Amino acid sequence: MKLIALVATMLAAVIVTAQGPKTGSRPNITLFQRVDLIEGVKLPAYSTGLTAGRWELYFLSWNTEKAEINLGGQLCSLGSGLTLSGYFARTEHDGKDYILPWLSYRGKLGSAKLSADVAEYLPVNGGEHILYVPEASSRWTVAHDLDLGLVASVTKTEGKPAPIRLGLTARFRSGAYSVKIHFQPWSINGKAPARLRLQVVIPL
Repeated sequence: MKLIALVATMLAAVIVTAQGPKTGSRPNITLFQRVDLIEGVKLPAYSTGLTAGRWELYFLSWNTEKAEINLGGQLCSLGSGLTLSGYFARTEHDGKDYILPWLSYRGKLGSAKLSADVAEYLPVNGGEHILYVPEASSRWTVAHDLDLGLVASVTKTEGKPAPIRLGLTARFRSGAYSVKIHFQPWSINGKAPARLRLQVVIPL
């Protein structure tokens, strides 16, 4: 019941805040769906998200033992391609709460498109301190609306090794629709199981 109440409260906050003043304009709402296939893991990890205006609500790996709920959004632009966001996160397997400052970079170097996201899980009630880099990539446009490139990611939990996943990425965009694929069969600084990630963003 606590989980249901938390989800309902978060969803209501997203919808009400996104509506803003009654000017008749509809906020931009998008649906985010991600599937991770990980070597040695029988079930894929599904993640679902909803963005409305500046708010974002995510249910991460909701079919696994380590399900997580995130609520937050963009706080401000720092200039030079940097954006600061903030989230509240709750991990359902242990009932721990976190505050996440999240820094994003989008830029270019020559013909390469550069992207990087770095977040830090700051425990509120006794959880682990975690440094999270879901993606650092360099991509090149090879056809209309199609980018190919290289991608790295790492999750560093305090006191534990942190293998860095390496691989290839492909992105296709058509208007507000986008598809992203990561294939990361390699790792350095330790061994991480290979991962295939498919991510789709759909406007509602």
